[in-house]
Amino acid sequence: MGASARGLSNMLVEDLKDESELCLATREMCYLCFDALIAHLQGDAVSEYHVKFPNHFCPLFVCWEMLSKKNSPKLRGCIGSLTPRYLHDALEEYALHSSLRDTRFEPIQNSELPLLMCKVSLLHSTELSRHCFDCLMLPCRKDGPK
Repeated sequence: MGASARGLSNMLVEDLKDESELCLATREMCYLCFDALIAHLQGDAVSEYHVKFPNHFCPLFVCWEMLSKKNSPKLRGCIGSLTPRYLHDALEEYALHSSLRDTRFEPIQNSELPLLMCKVSLLHSTELSRHCFDCLMLPCRKDGPK
């Protein structure tokens, strides 16, 4: 039995909705991101301690912000995937990509760790668009969308 591309796409969206409805970002996910970054900067292995949350399959983003006493936090990196990924591996991967390889910023250094904040976003409720201009893209700047 064959299936059209639209039919396959709809099945994927429905499967993703069912799985991602259970996905909630937790502190443990941010701890894993910090652990991955610190391990990389210090040449150590990532601890298995933090992988106590479910290995959900969903799109995600990992963002880093620098805290300041005088100003609101400033973005230091943010990279993720709209393609669903298993969280245990993807969080480690995107923690490093967003902290070290976001081309809008210099790589995060060891000295910045005390003022660094991590945010994990798990995406859900995807929908198919009818036209390529259905969503409005905001201009992206170094300090985020304006």
